[in-house]
Amino acid sequence: MFIPVSGTLSCFVFLSVVRSMTGTPTPPVAVPAPTDITSGSDFGEDDACDEYYDCAINGEDSWQKLQTTLQNPASTDNWPDGHQLYNDYYTLDTAPYTAVDNSIAQDLLNHGFSAMDSGKYTEATVSSEHPIDPISGPVAFQNLFNTEEGVIIANYNYNRFDLYRKLHWSEIIYQTYLELVKRQPGQSVTNLRAIVRHNLANDHTLRVLWTGYDARKIPIKNYPLWVKWTEAEQKYLWQGLLGTDNVRGVVWLLNDHAQALGKKTIMEIWTRIGLPREEQSAGPVDIWIGIGPYART
Repeated sequence: MFIPVSGTLSCFVFLSVVRSMTGTPTPPVAVPAPTDITSGSDFGEDDACDEYYDCAINGEDSWQKLQTTLQNPASTDNWPDGHQLYNDYYTLDTAPYTAVDNSIAQDLLNHGFSAMDSGKYTEATVSSEHPIDPISGPVAFQNLFNTEEGVIIANYNYNRFDLYRKLHWSEIIYQTYLELVKRQPGQSVTNLRAIVRHNLANDHTLRVLWTGYDARKIPIKNYPLWVKWTEAEQKYLWQGLLGTDNVRGVVWLLNDHAQALGKKTIMEIWTRIGLPREEQSAGPVDIWIGIGPYART
């Protein structure tokens, strides 16, 4: 279950529905109050952000653009010019998903979502017709969608297998979600409630998380637990997370299709690092991004 390391055990708010977690709550771990940082570790010139500071700048910029879009009643959705998912560049294959991924299955149940073998999940595979790596094959994006309940589990996403890169990850995820919704009468993309970046192996994102964990003085023993981040409580660290590869795409998804999605925003972010720092170089990392309706302040 999700166990916060500061504050009290809480439940997510998705849209107007509040769903309590099941099971017996585990007492939260006492952690010193968050501390903002003014500089970060050097991540190397090949990373998306050289320093945590740069990630925070990128995150703040993306976040402000989303807020501006959500506050503008006349805003229109930003479709990529001439590039749709179903053309000469991409193919979409879908299949019912009936397996159970034990590393995320209980988390879904704890938040009121159906079991993974309930028949409500679809595995969608988006392939590039011109793969860079002939050995690995053309699959660039493979994710799970539960359009009835509004959750996306992003499992396998590798832009390097997408030679032409006509669409960003955010657009591929949105267009796939939209297509699956169209196949189910009565469903709508406005019910999007959560996006889970599951089992990540992104060294850049992991280093950002380590910097944030260090700033909040989170003990290594608590790394396997879920850690909650909100703009109100950890603004600077929150911005750093928004600037990472694995969260920034969600911000752009909500920005580019704000009207269609019913003007949604990120309510909170939960992170879980699978192993202590000294036992891993990158991953596994899970990031649960809670999405809800925008409320103008």
